[in-house]
Amino acid sequence: MTEEKRPAARGTVVSIVVNTTDPQSLSGFWADLLELAVESSYEGEFVWLSPVTPGGPKLAFQRVEHPSEGPRRLHLDLHSEDPEALLSRALELGASESARHSIGDFGWVVLQDPDGNEFCIAQG
Repeated sequence: MTEEKRPAARGTVVSIVVNTTDPQSLSGFWADLLELAVESSYEGEFVWLSPVTPGGPKLAFQRVEHPSEGPRRLHLDLHSEDPEALLSRALELGASESARHSIGDFGWVVLQDPDGNEFCIAQG
């Protein structure tokens, strides 16, 4: 009897979820920064933003009582042809800059969104 091969289990990223005490406010920051629309919302408990590219993952914001403290295990890297303009926009929307790094001629800025979640802006 030949052993039937089972298809490999494969996951697909459909959402990148951020835990927050205020999903409405934090999703508004990211919607404004990335020019995304609210795709759906569930009574202040969960907000989904439309994917950046068709078929891409959604950004989701989930209400929790106590978001994780300490180093973040997940963050977003944003690339831009004009990283300084995106940096200025993020700061205007309430982000704060925490560090600047470079390796050779590649540089990036580490920021925190209004809820303290890290993200980076780099050259495109």
